[in-house]
This record gives sequence, C-alpha cells and structure tokens, in this order.
Amino acid sequence: MMKRISLFAFAAAWMWAAFAPERWLYRQKVEAAGPVTRVTLDRDFYGAGSLDALRVVKDGAEVPYLLRVAHATRTGGELEVRVVNKETRGGSLYVTLEFEGKKVLHNQVNLVVSRPEFRSEVKIEGSDDGRVWGTVRQGAYVFQYKTDGGEAATYTTLRYPDSRRRYLRLTLSGWTNTEEFTGATVWSDTSAEARRTEIWNATRPSYETKNRTTCTVLETGSRAPRDTARVTVAAGRERFYRSVTVEHSLDGKAWGWAGAGALYRVPGEESLAVMFAETQLPWQRLCVFQGDDEAVLLDSVKLSGVDREVYFRSEGTGSYWLYSGADEARAPEYDLARTAGAEFWDSARAGKLGAREANPAYRPPPEPVKPWTERFPGILYGVMAVAVAGIGWMALRLLKT
Repeated sequence: MMKRISLFAFAAAWMWAAFAPERWLYRQKVEAAGPVTRVTLDRDFYGAGSLDALRVVKDGAEVPYLLRVAHATRTGGELEVRVVNKETRGGSLYVTLEFEGKKVLHNQVNLVVSRPEFRSEVKIEGSDDGRVWGTVRQGAYVFQYKTDGGEAATYTTLRYPDSRRRYLRLTLSGWTNTEEFTGATVWSDTSAEARRTEIWNATRPSYETKNRTTCTVLETGSRAPRDTARVTVAAGRERFYRSVTVEHSLDGKAWGWAGAGALYRVPGEESLAVMFAETQLPWQRLCVFQGDDEAVLLDSVKLSGVDREVYFRSEGTGSYWLYSGADEARAPEYDLARTAGAEFWDSARAGKLGAREANPAYRPPPEPVKPWTERFPGILYGVMAVAVAGIGWMALRLLKT
C-alpha cells in the first residue's frame, strides 16, 4: 500500500513540475554563451506579460534561472559641512557652506527648508578662500508646492560638476527669510548609473490643461517595471524650467503618487528626464506645472526601466527558448537561488535574445463549463413555476379550511 502511495506522489510531483508549452503564448530564441548565459529582457518580452510567467526551456525541459536587477552601483557618501553665513540682499538669499578638514570631492547638494511653497532659481559658486568666487552652476531651480491632490511636489536636490573647493555659496532668488533655510547636506556621489531599457513610447500624446497644469495620461498596457520618463518638447522652446509630478494607476481612474522632478533647458544645460519610484502599473500621468508662462507641451514620452537580466546554466548542446505570456503562471522557485555560488556569476557570458514569436504549441484553455442552471434555464424556470403553482394551491386550500 505504501509503495503505491509513493508511486502516486512521485507521479503527481513529476506532472506538477513538467513544463507544459501549450500554456504559453510566446517564445524567444536564446543564443547561449559559455557555461552560464546572461540575457537582458527586452521590449518584446515586456509586451507579452508579467515576469512571473518567464520560463527558460531547453529541448522541451524547463531550465532553472535567476533574475538579477542591474541596479546602479552606489559609491560615495555624505560629507561634513556647516553653514557659515546666511543673509538676504536684493530679494535673494545667500548661503555659504564650508567643508571641514581637507579638500574633498563634492557634486551634489540637498537643501533643508521649512518654507511650505516656493520656486527659486539657484546659482552655485565655489571658492578656496571665501573671497574669490567662481560659478559652478547657474540657471537651476528648486521648488516645493502642493498638487491638486494634496501631494507635496518637492525638488530640492541639485547636482553640479565635481568640485574640491572648500566653500560653496548658494544664491536663491525670491527668498527674504533666512530662518526658512534650515540647513543643507552635501554628497560626493561617484555612483555608476543603472542600465535601462526603453519599454514603451508615445508620439504626440494627448493632454489636458487645468489650473495652470498640463497633464498627459499614458495608457501603456504594459506591466514592465519602469522608473524613468524621457520626453521631447515642442519645437521652438529654447529656454524653460518646469516642475513635473508623476502618478500611476491600475485603471486610469484612481491615481497614486510616484514622484516629482523638473524638466528644463537653459543655456549650456538641459534635462528632459524625470525619475520616479519604480512601478509596474499600466497607467501613468505626467503633470507639468506651467505657472503663468506659455505652456511647454510634450512631443513624445519614452518610459524606461532598470534592466532585468536572466542567468541560467547552458552547458552542452541544445536549443534554448525563453517563454512568456501565461497570465495564470506563478513565479517559479528553484534550488539555484540557494546553490549558485561565485563561480556561477563569474562564468556568465552575454547571450543573445531573438525576436518574440508565437508559440506553435500554444493551445487556448477550454471554455469553462457553465453550471446546469445556465445550460438549461428552461428546466429551472419550469421547476420554479411548478413550485409557485403548488404553493398557491396549498394557500387556497388553507383559506377554504
């Protein structure tokens, strides 16, 4: 008896673990390389479904894989700095910062303020002695305000070219109260950027302007992870600086906060990209606060996300395929996540991912069997009619009695 139960359990486990190609809509050929192959998921894959449905298959058998996110390499850190002077002149605030100790590399400053709403142009200067100043960056802006939804749109971090000057001076326009500037933090940031892939784009997207704000709604239809929106603006706009908020939604009706940033083009410098918290929701909304200036309209929007890389062992001969597009599939669990050592990662070589194609083995799932009440509604209504008639007859008998 026990032997029969064991055989049954083994067969059930084998059936559960076997790869069933007929459930997957798409596949992509993988050109393997080395003992371990590494491929970056592309736009074709993301157009097919979720990451949970990803499977690597060799000659019909499922191959365990690991998914790695190509995050930025974070290096550097916060530096010791103190505010040595704050004063207002001609409607602008002047703040002088001094780095303590030996000369250090610095290239990013974050303002700590208590002012609830502002939009100020910022000039950054550097000096070795606190008397002779040279411009490090100018024409930048910082801002903070409440959106129509009550969210705080804040942009108070500025990057500037690498400097080793002992002093840093910030000039903020339209700022007359020194008490509202409470401090600053400065970093030496030598991080390497994350690798990103464009996963969706739109040319001349529709927009709506309300309360001096122009909102562009993007229906991507994609669950691809994304954290950056890169735009182009209508021709002829040579100088502008606009604050931007980013939201996301599951249905295009209820919106959640994703982040805020700035789009600008000033002499010698521009930034037409906004970063936000990574999301996989299919709807996004970009709102540009125009103020009283002529509106800056978006000519195109491209969404990109940090690369996802698939690693799997590819020893021996055989054909490898990456399958996608099975909405009901769950994320797989492999021992490889616990057994892959340094040799696994060190021996990985870049493979090549082919174009997405329809899976010839795909079979649509059978139509769900309807309950008999839906298949034979006449019987149900007949039974109900007889029951009602019977109840009526019994009620008449009771009344006569």
